[in-house]
Amino acid sequence: MSQEMTNFTLNDVHMKLSEKVSDSNAKLLLHAVTIGAGFRGEKNCPLNKEDAKTICLELIKMGGPAFQVGKALYSQVQ
Repeated sequence: MSQEMTNFTLNDVHMKLSEKVSDSNAKLLLHAVTIGAGFRGEKNCPLNKEDAKTICLELIKMGGPAFQVGKALYSQVQ
């Protein structure tokens, strides 16, 4: 069973976060989100839809700038 893939990677999520917060804060946020989501994939590989949704929801739960990024990316995944 093949999973439907998205057109973005964790690096893309990092870049979006970096537009809202400093690069070091973006790295910390992304690290916390991937741990919260239980994600263990590659940073440069496209995310499957399920992982992408989980990561977006973790961003949304964090609030603030992460909420904005998570909401925008979640709408792309849908």
